Amino acid sequence: SKEQLLKKNSSLKSKKLFVQGLALHVTNPKAIFTWVAIVSLALPQNPSNLMSLIVVVGCMLLGTLVFSGYAFIFSTEKA
Repeated sequence: SKEQLLKKNSSLKSKKLFVQGLALHVTNPKAIFTWVAIVSLALPQNPSNLMSLIVVVGCMLLGTLVFSGYAFIFSTEKA
């Protein structure tokens, strides 16, 4: 039906917009250098592999949380 087709197109459009936004952030050189700087400041001089993994995963979780929050806030009607 027409309603199902509109819903499918909306879903495809949402996925396309998500991928475009993700590509924009992942390829942004300022964001890359900022996270590299944060990781380098957070790690001691000779970190273990475990410490490096903890810091990198922590930064990934922080970034995901922040951008998910932005997505939620700006997806509301009032935004």
